[in-house]
Amino acid sequence: MTVIVITHNLAIAPMADRVIRLKNSKVESIKVNSSPTDVSLIEW
Repeated sequence: MTVIVITHNLAIAPMADRVIRLKNSKVESIKVNSSPTDVSLIEW
């Protein structure tokens, strides 16, 4: 299953397996997170 979350809230990025940053409609960077943070530990 793939879930795509589009947000400006960088606080939730640590729970993602992969973070893709866009700038001016182009991929600026791709970060693979080998150990995502559990959702219950994210401060909203």
